[in-house]
Amino acid sequence: MPSPLTATVEKLRSKPEFREPVLYRVRFLGRYSDVLALLKQLNEQAVALPLHLQMEEARPETSWRYWTLFAWL
Repeated sequence: MPSPLTATVEKLRSKPEFREPVLYRVRFLGRYSDVLALLKQLNEQAVALPLHLQMEEARPETSWRYWTLFAWL
């Protein structure tokens, strides 16, 4: 676990609603603007901590791409 995340988990551990974070890998299809909106929403709601985002190359005929997001929830 990355050290900033470890420190955060240790601070939260004393709260009664605490549960250990789980690493999720989510693969989805979307446009760049959709992914940007998703990341903003995750940040505003403090639902998840995005760790890594991968983007596959778009086909010339579309702006849709496959994305893979790794996040702690």
